[in-house]
Formats: sequence, structure tokens, C-alpha cells
Amino acid sequence: MNKMPKFEDVLTIEPEHELRFVGPFHRPVVTIMTLRNNAALPLVFKIKTTAPKRYCVRPNIGKITPYKSTQVEICLQPFMHDMVEKNKHKFMVQSVLAPDDADLTDLNKL
Repeated sequence: MNKMPKFEDVLTIEPEHELRFVGPFHRPVVTIMTLRNNAALPLVFKIKTTAPKRYCVRPNIGKITPYKSTQVEICLQPFMHDMVEKNKHKFMVQSVLAPDDADLTDLNKL
């Protein structure tokens, strides 16, 4: 019997809880998020943020083949850093396993 993994085990995100950006913040600063597909089917992902003007996410949508990973660059746009201000911006990674017959030419339609 081929047992499907629990959905929360299908996608692994690293770092798991918090992205860290190291200044100086007067220029763009990039950090990497790694997404890993732990399933036998292709996985489609989309990343959203609560501060879309502050971050550039590349790619923000994509497909990960079975048992492979991909890296996503998250670029914090330049700004005047305030040591007192705590930014609580959030990122949401949405994902879905693509059925074998899915048309993956336009991932936004999936």
C-alpha cells in the first residue's frame, strides 16, 4: 500500500520560523528561503507578504518536482533603519499538490 504523507509533511520550509536580514539597509538585502517537496507528486507554491512594497520575492510562484527543492530569494528594499521599530512583516507560503493530469503551464490558474 502506497501511503501518502500527511499534508504538513509534504512541504518543508527553511528557515522554518523567521527570516533574517543583515544590514546595511540603505541598499537591497537578500536572504534565501528553501522550499522542499517531500511528496511523489509535483508541488505548486505561491508566496505572499503583508508588506509587498518592502520585499521582492523571486520566484513568488513556482513548481517543485517530486523530492526536489528550490530556493526563493527574498529581497528587502532599501529603507531608513530604526533600531526601536520592530517589523512584524509576515510571509505566507501557499502550496498544493498537482494532480497527474493538471495543466501546469499557467500556475496562477491552478
